[in-house]
Amino acid sequence: MAQCSVNVGTNTITLTGGGITLPSLSLSSNVHLVLTAGTPAAQYNVNSISLTGQSTIGISAASATQGAILGIVGKDATGTAIATPVNLSGGSQTAVVGCATCSNYDASLLQMVYAGTGEIKLTGDSNAVMTVYAPNSQVTLTGNGDLYGSILAKRMDQTNGSTNIHYDRRLQHDFWVPGHPLVGTFTWQRY
Repeated sequence: MAQCSVNVGTNTITLTGGGITLPSLSLSSNVHLVLTAGTPAAQYNVNSISLTGQSTIGISAASATQGAILGIVGKDATGTAIATPVNLSGGSQTAVVGCATCSNYDASLLQMVYAGTGEIKLTGDSNAVMTVYAPNSQVTLTGNGDLYGSILAKRMDQTNGSTNIHYDRRLQHDFWVPGHPLVGTFTWQRY
């Protein structure tokens, strides 16, 4: 059962249960969004998301085998494409809560998936821990933040600053990209 709870004292919105679809989210002024992970990964869909003013996305998980998928629709209520459906220009991902065995740098816990062609902005001096799967999109990195995880995009630009991407090689075993299989090794042998 999907639920949404708000803690006014800590400026925290917690989504639980997955299967939640929301319109465009614009969080500012230190508001925190917490997605509750699940097994299989809990699915949350939004038209677009914007984080400014030290707002954050966090994950609540019970174990490292859980996850959350943030699906970005990229269209407004009329069906018109949104030019910048993801704008993390002052926000970041916070620590994982509720899981003593989870690493705060485990990018497999949060996957952001976007199939459209709009721009994804990761700007400012914020840090993010996630995998971004946006094969048709341009990702723009600006500022001095760090991304722990991976980005799969059509094009990626880095402007002004020194954003670092710290790729976790474990992700190549946890995730796969759909496509045509390739032969890695081939030999002929006669019997």
